[in-house]
Amino acid sequence: MSDQDRRGRGRPADRDSSVTRQKLLDAARECFGEFGFYKTSNNEIVDRAGVTTGPLYHHFGSKSGLYGAVADDSIEKVFGHLESVLTEQGESHIIDRLGALLRTVAELHSSDESLARFDAIGPLEIRRNPDLVEHIDPSQLARMNGLFASVVESAVANGELNSSVAADTLSHLITVLYFGLIYYCAVMMLDVDPEEVVDAIMAGLTGSLFRPS
Repeated sequence: MSDQDRRGRGRPADRDSSVTRQKLLDAARECFGEFGFYKTSNNEIVDRAGVTTGPLYHHFGSKSGLYGAVADDSIEKVFGHLESVLTEQGESHIIDRLGALLRTVAELHSSDESLARFDAIGPLEIRRNPDLVEHIDPSQLARMNGLFASVVESAVANGELNSSVAADTLSHLITVLYFGLIYYCAVMMLDVDPEEVVDAIMAGLTGSLFRPS
């Protein structure tokens, strides 16, 4: 009997399988961000991770399963930080909470190029390949929507929105700012500090960017 047969088909040979799993997640995030889902091959992923295809199938079952795991991992990484930031902000004003959230988004995505690229094209990948949603943990998707909803609900409850502004308007704004900032970090960053972009956004939101007409 071969070593492969004794281990079981697709079972990783290394003892620390969690390390191998993380290597595959990191390599896949890079590849999906660079080439997109369809143009990324399993061979490209395992070559970059420095492993064989066996561990990929053992841990994730398929490339689609791996994509879902990368999405879960990215949501955990980003929203774990954002949830902590909101907790630290407590009942501060909506402007302060938004500023803290956006600065965290900028910091995370400007310091990790693969995360920025993956998150920037994620919504487009899901739109092109809706079946990928089945491989993403529903609780993680709910976590994303829930955090933004909590910010809006808090602003409404605290009377921080102008009476003429609908709650949906704030929800749309947060979504646009969130994904727009990620796209900026992934594609447009050049030599500009994303913190400066957040400063400009906050100046616009507080009315200090323009002189009165």
